Amino acid sequence: MKNILLSAIFVLIIGGVGFYYLRPDRISPTERAEDPVETPALTLEVIVEEKEQFCCETLFKLYPSEGSSGPMNDDFFNLQFELIRSKENVKAAITNYRLSELYKTDADELTKTILAGLSVEQKVGTDLIHVTVRADSSDQAQEISYALMQSYVDRKQLVVQQKREAIIRDLDDKIIKQQQSVESHRQKITEQSTRILTPKEEIEFKKIKGEWEKALELLEKMRTAKLLSRLSAVERPRLVYHQKGWSKKTEKMMQNQRLSPYF
Repeated sequence: MKNILLSAIFVLIIGGVGFYYLRPDRISPTERAEDPVETPALTLEVIVEEKEQFCCETLFKLYPSEGSSGPMNDDFFNLQFELIRSKENVKAAITNYRLSELYKTDADELTKTILAGLSVEQKVGTDLIHVTVRADSSDQAQEISYALMQSYVDRKQLVVQQKREAIIRDLDDKIIKQQQSVESHRQKITEQSTRILTPKEEIEFKKIKGEWEKALELLEKMRTAKLLSRLSAVERPRLVYHQKGWSKKTEKMMQNQRLSPYF
């Protein structure tokens, strides 16, 4: 019994000594470095740099063109702003100057890009229109600016041409009706001139002849107006540049890039 008690006391002493020397805070730095270490998750901070944008600015004054009316008020300027920055004008510029081929990109995507970088406004305190084009390079900004302005002028000229053609069509209709009126009066004159007229018929004859002469005179005026409309050149919109955003080199290059003009 005494031996068993001594053995138990010995085991307790050995266990206590072992715990004292082997507890975690007694482990050396070298030993702890050999233990597995949990690596925290790696977080990458991605910084996206904005692509540098090049700016091209054009300043011009527009005078009312043929067939236009009204003062150069806010409505006039707002209309020009909408014409320049309209999707139709941008698409016309891309098509006319083959920009999608030049930049090797899709025409629809290029349209969106140009519209995003295009701004048009009236220069404060003046009657000048300020057009700003932003693009990925100086050359692109100049080329797009030139194409947009020329397409804008072409489209305005096309509107004038369409108005003139509408006037000519209207004259054609009036000439046909006037010819019918002249012929009707001529037949009446021919019929009454083949017989002896009573005093009353004589008065009626002179009236019909007078109407016929007036109808014939009006017909000739209509024919002359139609001829002049066809022969006269369509006036180019009166636009004066106060600042061109493109160089002469760019202008020459874009002229060669241009498809056949409207006129």
